[in-house]
Amino acid sequence: MHLEEHLKQTGQTQGDFGKRLIPPASQGLVSQWIRGVTRVTLHYAVQIEDLTGGAVMPQDCADMYIDPRNRASAASDSMPPNKANHLNRRHDDPNTEASATGLERAQ
Repeated sequence: MHLEEHLKQTGQTQGDFGKRLIPPASQGLVSQWIRGVTRVTLHYAVQIEDLTGGAVMPQDCADMYIDPRNRASAASDSMPPNKANHLNRRHDDPNTEASATGLERAQ
């Protein structure tokens, strides 16, 4: 089971869950785990298994991580097309929506 699903089912917040770990994990770190940005260490994965009564196994924790080489494609798969297209654009790219609406920088 995915940690996010477990937290929703049990009504726990990311911050409250993180506080139960030793050493405590911040809400931001728990969020990074759930979003696949940061790997869950084995130390935490074993504690997560224990705190969830085995609902979230260490392998589930490992499966949450998204390799950085695949992160942009994984994020764009779950976003509407207009958001996905914006992920890899720079703010000063003349092809961005801001430029198309006349908000480009004055020269």
